[in-house]
Amino acid sequence: MNKKFAVLVSLSLALVVQTACAGTAKKETAGTTSPLMSASAEGDVKKLNSLVKSKVDINAKDKAGYTALMVAASNGHQEAAKFLLEHKADVNIKNQEGQTALYFALVNEQPEIALDLIKQGAMVDDISGEGESALLIATTANQNDIMNLLIKKKPALVNKASNASTTPLMEAARFGSAKTASILLKAGADKKAKNQNGKTALDIAIKAQNEDVVKLLKK
Repeated sequence: MNKKFAVLVSLSLALVVQTACAGTAKKETAGTTSPLMSASAEGDVKKLNSLVKSKVDINAKDKAGYTALMVAASNGHQEAAKFLLEHKADVNIKNQEGQTALYFALVNEQPEIALDLIKQGAMVDDISGEGESALLIATTANQNDIMNLLIKKKPALVNKASNASTTPLMEAARFGSAKTASILLKAGADKKAKNQNGKTALDIAIKAQNEDVVKLLKK
C-alpha cells in the first residue's frame, strides 16, 4: 500500500486491531464505544443482525463522526458492509473530516466494497473532505477497474482537481503505473494542468523518477 494511504483499519477512532500473531485475540482500544461499531469492526454479521432486530440506529455516529459502514469498509468486511447497506445504511454520511465510507474502502484497497458502495449511489466528487474525488483516490492505489468504472460513470472526474489543485494524472505521475496513467490519458486527462505549486504531471513524474510515466507524458 502506498504510504499516502497508510490509513489502517484502526482509523482515528481506534477500532479493533488485529495483532500480527496468528491466533492472538483481537484487542479493543478506547474509542470502540458501541456494540454496533465493534460488530462492524469484527465483521460479525450475526451480531449486526441481532442489533438491527433490537432497532439500533444503523447510521449512528461516534464522537468523530464515523459510522458502522465506514468501519466495515475500512476493515475489509464485505459481507458486513453488504448487510449494513441492505438495512439502509447511508453511503454518503461524512465524518468530521469530511470522509465517506467510499473513501475508507478505497484507501484501504477494498475494491469489492468500493464497487458495492458505488452501486448503492455513493457520491464520487469529494469523498475525502479535501476535494479529492473517488477517481483521484483510486488512481493513487492503481485500482484500475474502479478507475474505469468511475470514468464511465462520470467522465468529468478525469480532470477534477482536489483543493490543492491535484489531478488524478498528477497522482498517477507520482504513484502510478504506466497502465494507470494510460487509462487517464485515453480518457482525456490534461497533461498541462498545474497544481498549487505550479507543477505539471510531467514535473511530478520526473521528480518521482517514475520513468514509465515520464515516457508516456512526453509523447
